[in-house]
Amino acid sequence: MKQQNRNSGISILNGILGEIKLDPGLVKENNEVLRDFLDTFVPEMEEVDEIFKCLYRYSYYTGSFYSDLRIYSPDEYDINFVLDMPFEDHEFRITFQQESNFVTYRAIPPLQESFYLFENGFLIPENVRNWFQSVVHKALNSYRPPETIQNVYVRETGPARTITIVKNDGETIDVDLVPVIGCMSLNMSRVKMDKRVKTIVGRNLEAFLIPKSPPSPYDRSNIGHYFDRTEVRRLWRCHFPQSERYIIYQKGCAKSVIRLLKLLRDEEEWSVLASYYLKTVVMWMIVENSGTQDFWKENKIVDRFLQALKKLAKYVERRKIPYIFNRNCNLIEKISDQEAYDISNRLNYFIRKINQDINNLERIF
Repeated sequence: MKQQNRNSGISILNGILGEIKLDPGLVKENNEVLRDFLDTFVPEMEEVDEIFKCLYRYSYYTGSFYSDLRIYSPDEYDINFVLDMPFEDHEFRITFQQESNFVTYRAIPPLQESFYLFENGFLIPENVRNWFQSVVHKALNSYRPPETIQNVYVRETGPARTITIVKNDGETIDVDLVPVIGCMSLNMSRVKMDKRVKTIVGRNLEAFLIPKSPPSPYDRSNIGHYFDRTEVRRLWRCHFPQSERYIIYQKGCAKSVIRLLKLLRDEEEWSVLASYYLKTVVMWMIVENSGTQDFWKENKIVDRFLQALKKLAKYVERRKIPYIFNRNCNLIEKISDQEAYDISNRLNYFIRKINQDINNLERIF
């Protein structure tokens, strides 16, 4: 690409990124409201439930806002409530299932079966979700919001309880509260992790176990294997936010490329491409080019964005985006043939238009 075109493209993309930049005043205001909520609501949860008081350790701030990947408005937050089961290291075992991204958490006997979160020694995600839901509802019944909050209400979204905070000006903030099991060092030796990824993050990873099982006993989904009903009921999904942050840390324009992919996804209404999938595309680019100096310099954003479009088009055409921590897991296995055909064709069209005229960067957004 000629330097003149590259400079023009940089100006265009920086202008687009400027339009979706978060309002710093609103960021500060919403962060203060969120802090006020958590500082008052967590003690209320501990007050109404002794088990929660015993298991709760800390809140982990995760998701697109805290990864600096949020676009548009800072009004959605993801908070992991990290729980610690009352066992010593030798009293429980976490086991990967058939090299998938799911594990079981099993207490080693003896275990008092009266502890209803467990069944036959296994910690059951559904039991944890139901218990957590009841704690949230009990706490809300007696909760008195601070002066910065007008009202709060709750709904269920997957493994999370989504709290909608109504501010005094009537605007709202959605906060996903997810109960997770913290694991300081999860051994990944049984998982088919790419050697280049392992070189960057290591083999023993800090992990959260999320109470989200495969969607169906007979649905292959993105786990690579079938499980029977008993297995499905016991499975926890792994999440490695610290390792993901490390992969994209100080990688120049990488986060800007992810934001641009998300913006294009939203413009085209490709809801099948979750934000995490787009982030994964860029993480693979980082891993595959980890030995290339200055690959992510800010002045190379046009080249990197074009490369990301090409990589995404190829992944979608093949109907496979491999999970960064296990290449056997396909994040988009559920995408239909027609969706894959339409999206990959559209992406290739954008790539051709940009190559023809760099000013088309502005037009496609």
